[in-house]
Amino acid sequence: ASNGCGDGGAYVLAVEYAPETSIDELGADIGLYPNPAVNSVQLTGAAEYRASLYDINGKLVYSSFVDSNEFTIDVTGLAEGYYTLKLQKENEVKTGKINVIR
Repeated sequence: ASNGCGDGGAYVLAVEYAPETSIDELGADIGLYPNPAVNSVQLTGAAEYRASLYDINGKLVYSSFVDSNEFTIDVTGLAEGYYTLKLQKENEVKTGKINVIR
């Protein structure tokens, strides 16, 4: 008897493993704290970069030009979870993760 789920053939699910981006990828000259964050994160040493935050689905949820070496990113409006921080300046791109907790 068929259950209506196809011909019973085998299916292969390919999963590509990508290790979680570590904060070290931002480089020793850029600081990001506290992480995990509740209300805001401080970004240090990143003046002249464009800071963008993406949710786990790749949706842009925050973007701002970093105008000083001590910069605050407000995360109060973001849902709990992991976000990718992308810093971009000309041809240079640095990435890191921010964990927002509630």
